[in-house]
Amino acid sequence: MSTKSAVTESPQIHQKASQPLSDRVILIVIMLVALANGLMYLYIMPAWQHYDEPNHFEVVWLMAHLGRPTHPGDYDPEMSRAVVESMVANRFWGDTTSGMPLEGAQVHIPGYSQLDEKPGYYLLASLPVKLLQLFGMDEVAAQLRAARFASLLLYLVTILCAWGVTCELTRPGHALRWMTPLSIALLPGLLI
Repeated sequence: MSTKSAVTESPQIHQKASQPLSDRVILIVIMLVALANGLMYLYIMPAWQHYDEPNHFEVVWLMAHLGRPTHPGDYDPEMSRAVVESMVANRFWGDTTSGMPLEGAQVHIPGYSQLDEKPGYYLLASLPVKLLQLFGMDEVAAQLRAARFASLLLYLVTILCAWGVTCELTRPGHALRWMTPLSIALLPGLLI
């Protein structure tokens, strides 16, 4: 009788042992989809076109240069001018003449200031900007794209966390285990 129960348990044990591998394969595929989707969105979205992106970048850039969280009133005239000129060059206002600052005029980045925001995200996003600055790449549009990689990293972490929470709440083989993280992976607007 004990050999019979061992034989009947063996397929169940084998099935349970192979299930996590299947979940891992599904997770890897979802993460690759998310990475591809995120990279496409990161490079297709024109510079400065996302909501308040110039003002968020100002905080990132200032944190990279100041080495501390920003405070209201922090300002760098050269960076502000470079951002506004880059916005014009990337057709932020639609044509190439609108918004071009006058030579010698004090320039502020248009929009709502983000200088008093919590520093966590900005600290993370300032790291790739610092790295580019170490290599002498001072073009603000390139630094913006580097800062966007912090958003891509957080996007991937969010998908991984959603998968983990869903696995804790559902039984093995449940469709939500792949539907929830895949749904998030297909929302590139969450990325930036």
